[in-house]
Amino acid sequence: MKILNETYSKLLHQKVIKAEVAHYGKSTPTKENIKKELAKTANAKEELIMIKQIKTDFGSGSSIVTAYVYDSKEDLKKSEPVTKHMKAQAKKAAEEAAKAAEAPKEEPKAEEKKEEIKEENGG
Repeated sequence: MKILNETYSKLLHQKVIKAEVAHYGKSTPTKENIKKELAKTANAKEELIMIKQIKTDFGSGSSIVTAYVYDSKEDLKKSEPVTKHMKAQAKKAAEEAAKAAEAPKEEPKAEEKKEEIKEENGG
């Protein structure tokens, strides 16, 4: 990943980054892959990065990415609209957390129960 342009917006507390991502012979990288790579390159946390655009010309092996890197989670929430995709992710995470909390404790296996009964009976 090569950063082409980087500007800072004091009003929105964000960096606007334009970068070129090479992917010769491969498909256009996903937003998640670009976030990971941009986090390493720009020394930022993944949760503070919003990918706005991935532009790939037909037949070229590179893409131009426009991304916003926010200073804090609060700045991101103030500036970014909540999309259906974000709502779905939050709902899915809440459901998984609820399932994990409700997960019943595993019953001991039948063999372990037999051994416990034998030990209690003295044999």
